[in-house]
Amino acid sequence: MDINAAFPSKYLKAADLNGAAVTVTIERVAIEELGAKDQPKEQKLVIYFKGKEKGMVLNKTNAFEVARIANSSDTEDWDGVVIRLLAREVEYQGKVTMGLRVGPVPRTPVKKATPPPPPVEDASIEQDEVPF
Repeated sequence: MDINAAFPSKYLKAADLNGAAVTVTIERVAIEELGAKDQPKEQKLVIYFKGKEKGMVLNKTNAFEVARIANSSDTEDWDGVVIRLLAREVEYQGKVTMGLRVGPVPRTPVKKATPPPPPVEDASIEQDEVPF
């Protein structure tokens, strides 16, 4: 049994991405009280995505990256912003572990249109014969 299935979470974790980079649209941002049962509770930012069940608890790094992508540090401006979620090795409490990171959606290269060929002059028509 996969231990991630044995310990389901209300919030998104790196294992949920199955190694894929996922593009999502922010639906809303909430402040929620989180913490282990035997620990003091902390208020954390949580972003929820359109069409997804789990929200993502934001750490400072990811919160500032969403703000940069959204061009706004005001979370009320984040609704509808499209971001990319990635699982990356991160250091947490002195140990390397898999963590979630936020990034911009990669831009697809714009294909330059090939200019049309120049018009071919019909040598059979003399310039003086053109009726205008």
